[in-house]
Amino acid sequence: MNAASPLWSACRWCASCACSFARWTLWLLLSALLALQLYVLDARQFPVPAFLLRAIESRLAVSQLAVHFRHATIDPSGRLLAEDVLLESRTYAEPLFTARALYVRLDPWALLAGHFDPREVCVAQASLFVPAMLSPTGRTEAFVNHLDFTAYFTPRQRAIKLAQFNCRIENLVVTARGGLHLPGIASAAAPGLLPLAEFIRRNYPHFSRQLALLDDELASFDEPQLQVELTPSDVHGALVTALLTARAFHRETPWPMRATELRATAKMPLLGNAAPASLDLSAAGFFLPTRASTQAVCVQVQGVVWPDQLHFIPRTVDFSAATFDGWSVQGTDLLAHLAPGPLPGVQAVIVGIIAGSPVSLQGRADLKAQNARVGFDVALGPALLAQVSARMHSHLPGLLVFTSPIALRGDAEFADGWHLADLSTYFEAKHLTVKDVPVDAVRGWADLRGHNLNVTDIVLHQHDNVALGSYTMNTSTLDYRFLLHGRLRPLEFANWFHPDWAGFWKDFSFTTVPPEGDADAQGTWGPSDHSDVFVFADAASPVVHRVPFDRVRVILHIVDGNYYDAREVLLVRGARTARGHFTRLIDPVKDTWSRMEFDATSNLDLSESARIFGRDGEDFIAPFNFAQPPTVHATGVLESPAAPGGEHKLVQLVVASSGQFKLYDFPLNDVSFDATLRNDDIDLPRIEASFSEGTLKGRAFLTGPDTTRRMRFDFHLANASLGRAVATVDDFLAEQNNQPPDPPTKFVQHAADIRFDLAAAAEGRYHDPLSFTGSGTTALTGSELGQIHLLGLLSQLLSFTSLRFTEAQAHFTIGQNKLSFPRVNVTGANSTIKAEGGYWLDKKTLDFNAKVYPFGESKFLPSELLNRFLTPVSMLAEVKLTGTLDQPKWAFAYGPTSFFRKLTQSKSSPPAEKPPPTGTEQENFSPYLSP
Repeated sequence: MNAASPLWSACRWCASCACSFARWTLWLLLSALLALQLYVLDARQFPVPAFLLRAIESRLAVSQLAVHFRHATIDPSGRLLAEDVLLESRTYAEPLFTARALYVRLDPWALLAGHFDPREVCVAQASLFVPAMLSPTGRTEAFVNHLDFTAYFTPRQRAIKLAQFNCRIENLVVTARGGLHLPGIASAAAPGLLPLAEFIRRNYPHFSRQLALLDDELASFDEPQLQVELTPSDVHGALVTALLTARAFHRETPWPMRATELRATAKMPLLGNAAPASLDLSAAGFFLPTRASTQAVCVQVQGVVWPDQLHFIPRTVDFSAATFDGWSVQGTDLLAHLAPGPLPGVQAVIVGIIAGSPVSLQGRADLKAQNARVGFDVALGPALLAQVSARMHSHLPGLLVFTSPIALRGDAEFADGWHLADLSTYFEAKHLTVKDVPVDAVRGWADLRGHNLNVTDIVLHQHDNVALGSYTMNTSTLDYRFLLHGRLRPLEFANWFHPDWAGFWKDFSFTTVPPEGDADAQGTWGPSDHSDVFVFADAASPVVHRVPFDRVRVILHIVDGNYYDAREVLLVRGARTARGHFTRLIDPVKDTWSRMEFDATSNLDLSESARIFGRDGEDFIAPFNFAQPPTVHATGVLESPAAPGGEHKLVQLVVASSGQFKLYDFPLNDVSFDATLRNDDIDLPRIEASFSEGTLKGRAFLTGPDTTRRMRFDFHLANASLGRAVATVDDFLAEQNNQPPDPPTKFVQHAADIRFDLAAAAEGRYHDPLSFTGSGTTALTGSELGQIHLLGLLSQLLSFTSLRFTEAQAHFTIGQNKLSFPRVNVTGANSTIKAEGGYWLDKKTLDFNAKVYPFGESKFLPSELLNRFLTPVSMLAEVKLTGTLDQPKWAFAYGPTSFFRKLTQSKSSPPAEKPPPTGTEQENFSPYLSP
């Protein structure tokens, strides 16, 4: 216990000493901090700490910038004052910016956190320099001097408010106020970087280079002053409104010029890409020495500016002046709208009073090359007329002699040196002479270029005569072009045109009223073999090629009298018309036509309208015979024997008609077809018609000359009358044989109400109906089938037993003069007739074997049993049919012996051989076939 007591006492003493040391150390630190605070409060300003200088230098170093100053102090609230400030770039050896004093108010809390965050900047006696590398002279130059400004910054909004700004750029005094937004800058490598420093680094070289180029521009102004107002913009930094005033302006390029009392207002963006900009300019006077002068000038310019490049392109310029005097022209009250494109080229609209006459001008000029094209509207007085005539250098006054003032509206072209190269004008005048012809009044358009005179849209009045037209002429070569319009008889003006004019119109007769027409003729005055004439004529009641019409309208082109191009031909006769176009080529050596091309649509009577085309038209239409005029669309090319390749034809037709139609005398009704005539071939790919009360559709092809023409067809006939069809074919065959038609037979009479469908395809000689070979099918329906007594007494028995036949189907082949039917089925409600055989077309005779099944169609069970029971009777009732359709002959095909043999014949045994063909079948006789 005694040993432990001294140790415990020693520990307590050590702990007491440690506590005392800590307490006194804390009091010493607090006393030192208090002393420091008292010093700061007493001193108010002290040198900028080294850590802050290093922070500023590091921030600027990221933007390749460095700042130096002779002395700098800062107070506790963050206000920093630097003297003799110099801003440098590591890129250039020369300073970019110098200032006598720089005041910056910083955010103290940001400063404690190590950030340089300025809120206010004031600069006194600053200068901006162009480094020697960027200067046009190769020397470092101060392009901005005496710069004083005060600006407030809002970092979060990247906004700057310019409270005061004054500087001098060469001889230009600049003042500015307003605000702007700095562009956003993001850089992962330099967090906390000041946008202003980066903005300076990026844009200072370009701005300084461009501003250095302003020296020559500013030298052109006397006592210039510039006032700038900045309106903040998120897109362009700021929108600038600048007012420039100057006592005078003078310049020698591109032309010597001078202006007095100049005032200009410009509106444009400060930064960014291309944007609209405007400039309003006024001056007491503007002068181009030895050229022109104006007074009380106002100019408004609209255009596009590139702020980053200090580049401006004007789009429009509006100009006004109280007076103008230049280029031998005096004017007052001038207004102009200009569109530079680009200078020295300019487009302009100018109105004013020139030489005492109201004038309106519009056009484009090159002020450097001294050429222009100008549109004008002027009442040409005597003084101005004399000046224009002197500049024309033309014989126009000798061709057109004016004796009174002229109203002009047109355009003029001036070549280099302001020489008149072309004049085109609308004119109106009275009491003048045109090519030695006195005229009471005239109006029209005139154009003169060198020796080329063009007078168009002429309206001439001479006593009670009125003529419309135009005239062009080369006064040196006497080449001409003449246009006419009026109600004139063409032959009465034949002397104004080539002799071909009379040659064409000789086939037209206008016996009632003269046609209304237009003519365009060109050629050479005097002997010439060349002419080119366009004609439009619209006549009432004319006669064309001996064919009378109610109206004819023609647009025609004639070249050298050998080529006729009818661009449009309209023929009217009653309610029917024909419209189309054609060309016709004449062989002058053979004195006949060689080639014709045409395209026409018509519903005229073909037999009459074909006469317009002469004998060729009549020959072409001869195979077609319409009871009612059809609607025809025809296109084609015809070449006569005089053509280099000989005679050829290629014609395409689309025809639609109502009523009866005959093609090479074969009758149809309501025909609609497409046809192509190629020399001796006729292709009809689509044929639609009515035949024997049925609907006929198909196609056909005819080839070869008329004497040996062959035909191939594929037709489908639906719901036609059997009796009418047989009668029509019989009449056609009789007409082809030059024989009278046969009187109606009993067969035709009974078959009148029987309807049938027919599909057939065959080929043969067209003029020999008994030469065709092919195949087809047919189906007949009608209650009258049972009335056709083809089976003699058996037919009467069938009628008596009421076995009513209503349908028949058959397949057949066409073998020249014979129709072969390998299978014919005639059915009724309960009965069936099955037959096979043939029909001889030339002899009109039958050769059929037929079987009757009284209950072959019944589905009733007793009827089916009865049908099987009566099968031997059906065999007994098998007949052979011969004779004609009107007088058929029949006989049982089997006698008693043959009947029992048929009953006992095995079903599997082969059928008996067909008997050899008759002598008539072997000879295949036809009076139309060649031996």
